Amino acid sequence: ESGKYAKATELARAIVDTRATLVGKDSPSLIEPLRIMGAALSELRAWQDADAVLNRALAISSETLGKTHPTTALVLDRYGWLQLSQGMSSKAAEVLERSLGILKRTVGETAETAEVMDNFGTAVTMNGAPERGERLKVRSLVVRQAVVGPASKEVGVSLSNLAWLCNRSGRPEEVIPLRKR
Repeated sequence: ESGKYAKATELARAIVDTRATLVGKDSPSLIEPLRIMGAALSELRAWQDADAVLNRALAISSETLGKTHPTTALVLDRYGWLQLSQGMSSKAAEVLERSLGILKRTVGETAETAEVMDNFGTAVTMNGAPERGERLKVRSLVVRQAVVGPASKEVGVSLSNLAWLCNRSGRPEEVIPLRKR
């Protein structure tokens, strides 16, 4: 979260290696560090490495916890974001919609659900449905305000992402007030 993606990758890799040695290469204890490593590699634009790491996390999570487990949904979110980062918005939307559905059914509207909803709104917007994308982003903002509070970093992220959508949709007059808030 601090933007130190190379360090995060290094630390997550060390955790994965240690845990794999201690508890096995398919242990559910590997899922979260693999997810973190995949997310960091995505931010570093190491697409192939990120894809391999996130697919490993997804395989472990799906096999050990189940395809509809919230942890699997969170890995899917990072995989969807990877697709979005590479300009594959259709595939991203499909993956993120699946992730969002799992989270809504299993844990309801949480901060994590709101993040996936926001990401899905980005993918939907990039696929040419900005009205639907805006509804998803506004709902994400409402959930984040309710769950983590109106002055939280997460609400700031939602506002910034909504400003991005307004700008993309040709409504620049709405951008500055959202960014200021």
